[in-house]
Amino acid sequence: MRRMVPLSLGSDTGGSIRQPASLCGVVGLKPTYGLVSRYGLVAYASSLDQIGPFSADVRDSALILSVIAGHDSRDTTSAPAEKEDYLAALEGGIKGMDYSPLSVRLCRARGLKKSLCLPVEKIGGFKADSFDSIIMLGNNFGLFGGFEKARRLLKKMHKITSPRGRIIAETLDPYKTDSPDHLSYHARNRKRGRMGGQVRMRVRYKSYIGPWRDYLFVSQTELEKIVLGTGWRLGKIFTSGGPQYIAVLEKT
Repeated sequence: MRRMVPLSLGSDTGGSIRQPASLCGVVGLKPTYGLVSRYGLVAYASSLDQIGPFSADVRDSALILSVIAGHDSRDTTSAPAEKEDYLAALEGGIKGMDYSPLSVRLCRARGLKKSLCLPVEKIGGFKADSFDSIIMLGNNFGLFGGFEKARRLLKKMHKITSPRGRIIAETLDPYKTDSPDHLSYHARNRKRGRMGGQVRMRVRYKSYIGPWRDYLFVSQTELEKIVLGTGWRLGKIFTSGGPQYIAVLEKT
């Protein structure tokens, strides 16, 4: 798309903007319901359909959303909201952080200019009130590593977030399995004084070998024990029907 046009519009019911954008290496955005007028759109499912942009990067998506968003009296589902400058909002405090230089380079190429190559252990270097939200999707709760390390990092995150700060983290319950191999692994971990879902792993690619590290998967009960006394409490839980879930941690 980026070779043909700089921007385009599409309609998204269950992924018809986001999925092709992902497969084509561009940015696709499905706006919040009612944010963009659907006047003239033939709806496939009226309660789900939205019009949104395709673009080469996040900045261009913010630019076009600033133009197309806003109330439209011709659309009865249009939200009565004032227009916002999403491009200006993008220039604010949004930051990406990864320990992989290539991942950081990709984020910057997609428009997230404030992307840092930094291990999670170094987050304590940020000033107080640096963030409102910390998002750890893609099972990135695992970066907490273990019980004590998780508590140390949560206390650091408490210091660098605003009073209304929250953490949105994805993980899975390792005990929702009937695999004998998994169950025996949990038992060996507990015998060694580790958490059952504390995985020891390293990454290998061709001739490259990364260092060994701990990656943590926890049940909801274990998560409640981890956050106790860190300044955080377990808020909402979004389940998938399987072991995967997303936890929202809020300040106490």
